[in-house]
Amino acid sequence: MPALSNVAITDTFDTWRVRTNQIILKTNDYDTTIANSYIKANTANYYAYLVDANATAAFSKANTANYYAYLVDANTNAVFSLANSVNIISVNAWNKANTANVIAKLGYDQANAANIVASSSYDTTNLAFSRANVSYTQANTAYTQANLVFGQANTAYSQANLVFGQANTAYNKANSANYYAYLVDANTNAAFAKANAALANTSGITFAGNMTITGNLTALSYNTSSDERLKFIINTAPSGVSVLSPKQYEMKSHPGIRRYGFIAQEVQNAFPDLVSTDETGMLTLNYLDIIALMIQEIKDLKTTVQEIQKKVSN
Repeated sequence: MPALSNVAITDTFDTWRVRTNQIILKTNDYDTTIANSYIKANTANYYAYLVDANATAAFSKANTANYYAYLVDANTNAVFSLANSVNIISVNAWNKANTANVIAKLGYDQANAANIVASSSYDTTNLAFSRANVSYTQANTAYTQANLVFGQANTAYSQANLVFGQANTAYNKANSANYYAYLVDANTNAAFAKANAALANTSGITFAGNMTITGNLTALSYNTSSDERLKFIINTAPSGVSVLSPKQYEMKSHPGIRRYGFIAQEVQNAFPDLVSTDETGMLTLNYLDIIALMIQEIKDLKTTVQEIQKKVSN
């Protein structure tokens, strides 16, 4: 509503009536406005009450929230401490995790290497298994053969015992023959020495008969006629020279000189062809022919030893 203008004394009655009606209307508007204001004031007062109540509740809640905040602060400190501890533990765990990761990587690499080795071993094992099967079959065959050989070995063992006795006998004979050969060689050397001494200044001498030398005979070599065209009734020389008994002695004509040889009378009993009688009736011994007998004895012993070795080998 527009503002009311003042009424002048000079205004007409209608003007005064209009202005009065306007004032009444305006007053009514004010009453309505006052009533509305009262209502609004009451409403505002109610709202203020509510606000006060809510403020009180908010204060209480604020106090509660402050207490909770205190508790939260205390818990926060505890949580902070725990968080620090957890952080330290986490750092240690992280370090250990890194270490574990390194170890795991090494283990992974080793596992890969082991897997390669295992694969190779698996192949090798399969090959070995196949070979083992073949070896098993061969072993069974060998076992059967071994049983046969075992029986043969027992038989050979018995034969070997018999042969061993024969070998010992042959060995003793071989030793005797070797010793006889040594004696013959010594006597032959002595005979050569004597011949050399007797013929030191001579050469080209031929003797048609017997020659007796009482001293030493020395020569560079000693040859006897041995051409086959000069011989007849040729047979293998007999064995048995091992029955002879070598002796150590001194000649009465040369005391103090130790000699080795045989007693002619003993040789005569076994090999009479080797013994002769000189002009004085003394017996002489053909040492050179003993060499042939000893060689034959050695050959026989060698044959015996070879037969024994063959039996033992079989």
